[in-house]
Amino acid sequence: MTHPLLGGIDPASFLRQYWQQRPVMFRTGSVLDSWDLSVDEIAGWALEEDVESRLISQEEGAWKLRHGPFTDEMLRSLPQSHWTLLIQALDLLEPQAAALLQAADFLPSWRRDDLMVSLAAPGGGVGPHIDQYDVFLVQIEGEREWRVAPPVEGLCQTEVAPDLWQVSPFETELCYQCKPGDVLYIPPRWRHWGTARTLSMTASIGFRAPDLAQIYASLFEEHQEATEFFSDSSRSASSGSRITREDIHRLQSLLQQDIDNDALLARVLGKLVTIPRAEPERQNNLSGFDSGYYAKAPEARFAWYLDDEEQPWVFVNGETHRPGTVVLPWLDRWSLGEAIDIEKESLDSQSVEFLTTLLLEGCIYPVDK
Repeated sequence: MTHPLLGGIDPASFLRQYWQQRPVMFRTGSVLDSWDLSVDEIAGWALEEDVESRLISQEEGAWKLRHGPFTDEMLRSLPQSHWTLLIQALDLLEPQAAALLQAADFLPSWRRDDLMVSLAAPGGGVGPHIDQYDVFLVQIEGEREWRVAPPVEGLCQTEVAPDLWQVSPFETELCYQCKPGDVLYIPPRWRHWGTARTLSMTASIGFRAPDLAQIYASLFEEHQEATEFFSDSSRSASSGSRITREDIHRLQSLLQQDIDNDALLARVLGKLVTIPRAEPERQNNLSGFDSGYYAKAPEARFAWYLDDEEQPWVFVNGETHRPGTVVLPWLDRWSLGEAIDIEKESLDSQSVEFLTTLLLEGCIYPVDK
């Protein structure tokens, strides 16, 4: 079955042929059926103090990056060309942006990160760069040209302006002319360079990919109360200061215990991929959970895992919970943007406690039927 984000291809074929392998462009307009946000509406978010926005421009050949918030007067005084305004995490601010982010529903919700929107004048862009994560670039208005090149060894990254990094060398291998409704998929570490040909609006569906440093840090947190230590009960007598291969093998054996511990690694990954971009607003005025319809707050992130005993580990905004299995389908449906009717009387106390926590922490909220 075809998918609105993928044009005429089904998700299984896309994942098998393209995902994290090579770029591909889909010509599809249906993914934008519910989008009617204007350039002015989106640019207005760059005036807000708590919204992450950036303005990238080329002035006399030099690159410049400025962080928001900006003033209305400043935005209206921008030149006719060679600038780009970026609004990060628009999915937390606009329901239509959240719906577009959910268009990638053939992948787990915990893999999706945020939806960024780029508004660009002719000639505007951020220069040649790479991302460490997958991205779908959805052309909403105007036209933008994308030049793309595969990963290479020895790539040089240069900070051409404070907080603005570009890569070299860059030799175009693929070129795409994107018009409204077109979707371009770029795998991690593929070099790409987008340039607006007209006044352009482009949405970027970005994905979350923890790096090894984050994974090790999360693993360290799981070992705050260490119970295992390096040991060498089979050591032979030796002097001097040499670390032997046998010592390294002993350390490998100790670390292998973590590698083989699925529940431990699930906690490490689950906490990392559910750390929110923004914290939901706590609902201290509510007394507790009751029957009714509930929806997920935009800031809430969910993931879950079943251990060897088929017992759930649930991760919400970087925290671990142990509710009953009854809540798992609700987490999936909430992540798809659904509102769910829940009868409190049918729940065990463990599930009621979990739902009460979600409610008071602002991760879910009551809605009218």
